[in-house]
Amino acid sequence: MKRRSPKLEGACNFLRRSLANPMSANMIFWSGGECGHSQRTLIRAARSLGVRSRRRGGRQFNAHWEWQLPPEASRNGTE
Repeated sequence: MKRRSPKLEGACNFLRRSLANPMSANMIFWSGGECGHSQRTLIRAARSLGVRSRRRGGRQFNAHWEWQLPPEASRNGTE
């Protein structure tokens, strides 16, 4: 198994804590940035954890992407 970098591991831990409930991707990027995580690292961490994203709001002006942990990642805190 490939070992994660400390930055990626920190971003994964941040996402596990933050995504207890679905959250806007923009809010994740903002709060992650406040904690020192780059947007690129958060995207890599999301891919590593299998985070699901879906568009909310259809084609309306206020549409946004929402992220959610898959059930197995939120239950056991691992990949």
